[in-house]
Amino acid sequence: MENIKKLVLYFLKVFAFVLIVAFIFYVVLSFYADKKSKEALALWKAEGIDLIQKRNEIKETEENDSAKQIIAIGEKLGIKNSFFVSTCSSKKEVVSGYLNEQTKKGKLEFLQPDENVEKRLIEIKEDLLKTAAILEKQKPVWKTRKENSFDTPSYLMTIIGLTRLLSAETFYSLYKGQREDAVIFLKAEITLAESLDSKLFIETLIKIACYRYIYACAKFFPYLEEETESQLLSFDPVECIKEGFVYEAAGSFLHFNSDLKELSGKSSFWLSSFFLKPYLRLDQSQYLTYYLIAMKVTQEQNPCELFKKDISKEIFNKIPKWAVITRIVIPNLQDAWVRAYRLKIEKDITLLALKAKKEKIKNGKFPESLELNKAICPDTSYKYLKNEEAIKIYFDSNFEANEKTAFVPLSWEE
Repeated sequence: MENIKKLVLYFLKVFAFVLIVAFIFYVVLSFYADKKSKEALALWKAEGIDLIQKRNEIKETEENDSAKQIIAIGEKLGIKNSFFVSTCSSKKEVVSGYLNEQTKKGKLEFLQPDENVEKRLIEIKEDLLKTAAILEKQKPVWKTRKENSFDTPSYLMTIIGLTRLLSAETFYSLYKGQREDAVIFLKAEITLAESLDSKLFIETLIKIACYRYIYACAKFFPYLEEETESQLLSFDPVECIKEGFVYEAAGSFLHFNSDLKELSGKSSFWLSSFFLKPYLRLDQSQYLTYYLIAMKVTQEQNPCELFKKDISKEIFNKIPKWAVITRIVIPNLQDAWVRAYRLKIEKDITLLALKAKKEKIKNGKFPESLELNKAICPDTSYKYLKNEEAIKIYFDSNFEANEKTAFVPLSWEE
């Protein structure tokens, strides 16, 4: 009996010792995590970015009537609200092929749609006009959540799907000489893109994709009203992607807190749960630090050569192996910046083409010369050539990108 008491006492002492060591380790880890977190925030503040303020700007929203009606039309047209479900019916594929080929055109030339494409475009026109009327009446507000934002919002497939259909209908209306209808569809595309303003990074990527179709359509118009042209001018894809990355970093406070709750709830051992909070704070500090490094390094590169770099891999290899969540969730900044830079060039060429057309309407002919924007890449420029009644506007260098990004030509002939 005496031996049992001694054994129990011994284990109690050992247990108490373990608790004391664990508590000391927890205090030290918490202090260190707090210190590294403050250092990471200070690094961002030194760049003029207050992540705490940005985090507080991220709001939850509920969908309004306009959003509900748009989603219903999308479902009627066969657009699925999921990134994990095929969004292409055979009918939709027919229109996609036509849209893709027309978008690749670098001169004022319209494809004659085949019988199946034309039939489908006629079928969906009424629903797309209804979509445009809803958008004109009320800008959609989509249902978003601050936490668990690793989940992809379902409405994004509706937006990109409708944008593609509206673009196809815009091209078809211009082909048929129905400019007024084409303007209605283009304005609807712009309103859909402008509705993406919830601060979610995935929304930023979809917004970039939407404007790629918008600018591709716009340069085929003989002219655009000043209000519409002003909307095209006001969107800055580079600033948009930068803002998206900043809010993604700010949202990490919400992400990591959400992860903490989920992991704590799943943990069956109280001691491991006890250490999760300081560990996740420490992991978060690494996320913020390397995220900022990646942003700065990416922005310092020549945009035209960024695609060839391996910045994402270089940054990933520098992240400590214990920062598991950071290594998993840090986004590919490089690819997104390439998309934004490429779109900036596409935008400039579209606006220059519209500018030349405006001069033609005013003076009866294309101008002999055109005031050209400064190009985004060093030692590059835009060129404007006039040969009798024909013009060509182009970017005088190569901009490397993957095939999904580079389907719109960086030139225009008319």
